[in-house]
Amino acid sequence: MYNLGVMSLTGHGMARDFTHAHKHFATAAHRSHLQAIHKLAHMHMHGIGTPQSCTKAVKLFMAVAGRGPWYAGNVCLIPAAGV
Repeated sequence: MYNLGVMSLTGHGMARDFTHAHKHFATAAHRSHLQAIHKLAHMHMHGIGTPQSCTKAVKLFMAVAGRGPWYAGNVCLIPAAGV
């Protein structure tokens, strides 16, 4: 589901659709996929494919940060706009 979210978000291999990207990332996040949770946080923070909600974004970022430093070191490699 995460890869489908990335494809929908970037328009690589399919039409760009932020709403579908959010749906795919949410499905992957429910399966504990950390990168999907991180992408969802960015989408909520910037209002991409979903209404902007800094409260939801912070909760999602905290969920990722709570998983440990092994992932936190890679967070800066993901574009701030989430795209």
